[in-house]
Amino acid sequence: KKLGKKGETLSMFLGRAHSEPEPVYSMVDAHYALCRNEFIGAFKRHIPNCSESQYQWYFEFMLSLIVCFLTRNKPVIARYSMKSDWDVDDVTACLVAFCATGMAKEHS
Repeated sequence: KKLGKKGETLSMFLGRAHSEPEPVYSMVDAHYALCRNEFIGAFKRHIPNCSESQYQWYFEFMLSLIVCFLTRNKPVIARYSMKSDWDVDDVTACLVAFCATGMAKEHS
């Protein structure tokens, strides 16, 4: 699977917006607030008994990883392996497992 041209453009936009100063950052952040709240809600359902700030940090850490992966996946692939080693579904599963392990480990 590939992101496609629209997916690549969106990932580059989100990567850039993530590091832009005001007012760009706040405009993009407000646009994706519903998505952010959905993720934080899922964290609360699956990792109970955290403080609100922990859930918010979990989201920020996860978002940073996703943005970095989406915007830098081509140079990372070129640095470490052959393209055939990087199936999108496998890499996504690895990213989810990495994030989930980090969040769960703190509360075990």
